[in-house]
Amino acid sequence: MDKSPYTVFVAFAFFASVAVGQPLPEPNPDDQVPLAKPVATFTSHTSEVMALAFHSDGKQIVSVSTADVCSWQSDNGRQISNHKLAWSPQQHRQPVFALGPAGRDGSPVALVEYRAVRGRGFFADVVLFSPTGNRLVTFAAHDERQLDAPRRGGFSAYVATMAYTPDGKQLVTAGTSWLVGPGHGLHGGDVRIWDAETGKLIRLLGEVKRPEFRYPDGGVEKFIPPDAKVVPDLSTSTNAGALAVSADGKYVVVGTDGAGGELPEAGEIWIWDVASGKTIHMFTMRKIVPQGGWSSAVTAVALSHDNKHVAASVGGRPNRRDGLVLGPGPAAELRIWEVGSGRQVHTLRGHQGSVIRLAFSPDGKRLASAGSDQTVRLWDTGTGKTVITFPFDTPQINVLAFSPDGKLLAAGGGDGQKSGEVRVWACP
Repeated sequence: MDKSPYTVFVAFAFFASVAVGQPLPEPNPDDQVPLAKPVATFTSHTSEVMALAFHSDGKQIVSVSTADVCSWQSDNGRQISNHKLAWSPQQHRQPVFALGPAGRDGSPVALVEYRAVRGRGFFADVVLFSPTGNRLVTFAAHDERQLDAPRRGGFSAYVATMAYTPDGKQLVTAGTSWLVGPGHGLHGGDVRIWDAETGKLIRLLGEVKRPEFRYPDGGVEKFIPPDAKVVPDLSTSTNAGALAVSADGKYVVVGTDGAGGELPEAGEIWIWDVASGKTIHMFTMRKIVPQGGWSSAVTAVALSHDNKHVAASVGGRPNRRDGLVLGPGPAAELRIWEVGSGRQVHTLRGHQGSVIRLAFSPDGKRLASAGSDQTVRLWDTGTGKTVITFPFDTPQINVLAFSPDGKLLAAGGGDGQKSGEVRVWACP
């Protein structure tokens, strides 16, 4: 094959530089991010992994799939224990799990179980399990009125996400209300705090009280005078699909979908005080929301351990139906704000799809993100640059967790074609 003088010159220059030991130009870190191999991989779960937590010493991990709870060593993946979960998943409903703090006997597990009520849709129950998989308490996740929602112009409520407080005493659920939000006609949001031992409702966050109207047959409906401004008794105006609890258990952070239809509405981040239910901060994702799509939806949130910074994944909402993720969404961008001032300090770009999990390292210097592009990225929160990328075999990554000392990062997931797995990486 003929070679032009230019081609020969380039080839000569390359080999000459290698021969004399001159270094080639360093690649742009944004163009070529190093990949890391896991230090341990756990593959004993037979179904999708939904939750995980490190023990306080970082040497053991408890992980939960839709079928079982396993305890294993974080440095080599060796299984210590396995307990089956006795429950019946509802087809076409997104599995929702939460894992309590790890103790000597393991971690308590909470999950959402749906009951099909003939002619009246589905009803969401929360089931609490012991560390050994024994069923303890079952309680209704929403008001019974949701079963009458279709004839009242509402929706069947569902739980999108859950989280325990760090002490394991309370459980926070977030999702949709049976009511329609104002104007846009989509699900309203619903965020509740429960007693994690008894299932007793402690508080509905963001609740707005209004008078009730009682029907002669005994039914109760919220009464709205014809000339009154409509203020629904729900926590957020659209689905509360992202949730995090602060490391000290003082605050709950929630992100909403917003609305992209004929009456578009921006996604929001709400921060509440757990003890009082008082709203601490509210961040709006966009001042102007274009019609169509979910450009301002918040799909993941995280709060730094010192409560000074909040991070969110914005605009990469995956396609969903009744909370079930149907496929990856558009590329998300990650944003970090100062909580006190409300100032945005970073916009992070690099994922090629949606992001549904975020986690800050204990020292706040790193942010981990799990994307539908089959990668977990580790970001430097000071510079906003990607430090390293961890590859994952499946695009459905459901959970992220740092070890207590921040030296290890674990991610778990799976899908219908591949059994669940957890990978553990060393953080640079």
